[in-house]
Amino acid sequence: MRPVSPSMYILFYITRFIPYFGGQINHVLMLVRKLIKRGDKVMVFSQWKGKAPRMSYLPDGLKVIRGELLPWIRSPHLPLREIGKLTQLFLDYHMLLKYSRRSDLLHIHGPGPEALLPCLPLGDYIPISAWRYIKKRVPIPIIYTFHGYPSSHILFRQRLLQILKFADCLIAINQATYLYAMRMATEIGSRAEVAMIPNAVDTELFDPDKFPEANFEGDILKILCPARVSYIKGQHILLRALNELVNDKGLDIRCTFLGEVYSPELYYFRSLQALVDEYELRKQVNFVKGVPHEKMPYYYASHHLVVLPSLEEGFPITVFEAMAMRKPVVCSRLPVFREFFKEGKHCFMFSVGDPRELAERLEYIYYHPDRAETIAQAAMEYVRRRFSTSKIIPKII
Repeated sequence: MRPVSPSMYILFYITRFIPYFGGQINHVLMLVRKLIKRGDKVMVFSQWKGKAPRMSYLPDGLKVIRGELLPWIRSPHLPLREIGKLTQLFLDYHMLLKYSRRSDLLHIHGPGPEALLPCLPLGDYIPISAWRYIKKRVPIPIIYTFHGYPSSHILFRQRLLQILKFADCLIAINQATYLYAMRMATEIGSRAEVAMIPNAVDTELFDPDKFPEANFEGDILKILCPARVSYIKGQHILLRALNELVNDKGLDIRCTFLGEVYSPELYYFRSLQALVDEYELRKQVNFVKGVPHEKMPYYYASHHLVVLPSLEEGFPITVFEAMAMRKPVVCSRLPVFREFFKEGKHCFMFSVGDPRELAERLEYIYYHPDRAETIAQAAMEYVRRRFSTSKIIPKII
């Protein structure tokens, strides 16, 4: 294995990067800032193409690598488009191989449960077999951070099994994945180190004392749902709950859905707009996209509470950010939420996929704001104590 120099050349791989937004991207940015400050040279390879605008939170000295986008990938003809994606995947692999040879360390941030297939959709993800080949050709340490949660799907086990065969270290972002990976590593005799390190919250950025907060005075309850538009994020569940609260019970509520709309989810986004029209919620509901991470605290601060009605999550960073901003959180009773939070102490929870129970939680908060504020204060102290960058990032670097 190549000796590691005091000043390292570190290559990150992540499917999406700036100008896109998301929890994985923000986590990588925090790591990059710390490494550059330490004196390391950092490169980020992203498969999703597009030129990134200069943004104030991109650190100086960061090199972002993007492959050339083949024009035929956008062809209206499906066979030509899929051939183009496979060709693009081949070119991306060779670019990764080239930059890996210049690096002392490769840190892969793997996609979550929605991308369990080795290459789905075609050309959007580097297959596991390609990473194994890169490891054989370029014997540098490889860290793989798995952004996902254990699934009963056979491909989940398959993916972890393959990762443990080539990675020097597997980082799980939740306890369930960590325990699953440890058992599997023992079964196959893997030499990979397995660690449990959750994603961090930038508590310097997400500081409620720096932003004017919305309070519960008056009769309007302002709800924020910060998540990319996707069926697994459950925005339709919140809309159904809003229908009951606004139209059946007459509560005065405003809701902002804050998140990107990527092309695979356009149909779902249109279905959400149709629900808004069907429930006559145009005055109550607003969709916002394209908000940089550095602007997120303003949105948290200007709303009374945060709702995340997800059907599936790996590590919901927006919930941690909301708690750091002293906002009450209502989330679905997923295993990952129950792993990190105590219901009634750190947040409110409801049964997964149940809009009626969600409506009950929101109605309770509407009429009991003092209780919601007490829980928000306890959650803020808990998150800032255990998940701040000063606590988490040193465990990785």
